[in-house]
This record gives sequence, C-alpha cells and structure tokens, in this order.
Amino acid sequence: MVLQKVITQLLQQYLVKTLASSPAFQRLAVTIAGKLQAVQKVAEQTAQQAAQQVCVARARASACTAEPRGVCCARVSGCVSD
Repeated sequence: MVLQKVITQLLQQYLVKTLASSPAFQRLAVTIAGKLQAVQKVAEQTAQQAAQQVCVARARASACTAEPRGVCCARVSGCVSD
C-alpha cells in the first residue's frame, strides 16, 4: 500500500514536469483556455438574454400588477422593459 502511494506520487511528479516542459502541451492548454473563455462569454450573454426575455414576458403578462411595469423588471439585472 505504501509502495503504491510512493510509485503513484513519483509518476505524477514525472508527468507534471514532462507536460510542463512540453511546447505542444502548452499550446494545447492555451487553446483550451481561450475556447473556454469564449464559451463562458457566450453563456453569460445567453443567460442575460434569457433573463431579459423572462422579465419582459412577466411584464407583458401583468405579473407585476401592484407595481409600475419598469420597477418589476428593474429587479432583474440588466432587464429592459418595453
């Protein structure tokens, strides 16, 4: 059991050093990081658009009858009422 942990740790250290010094792995890491940032940006934009659509739909359906139309929508971040 102890020998297995030692071997695993030594193998992990070797792999980390090998990958860290590999130009191909570094390019792959940079490419993946860039794509993840792009996907995150699209996801944030999509979430914002969905929040706006929900807000506008609620306002149109008079879900906020006790308040002025824009006040209800103002609670949703970035919501724009018509």
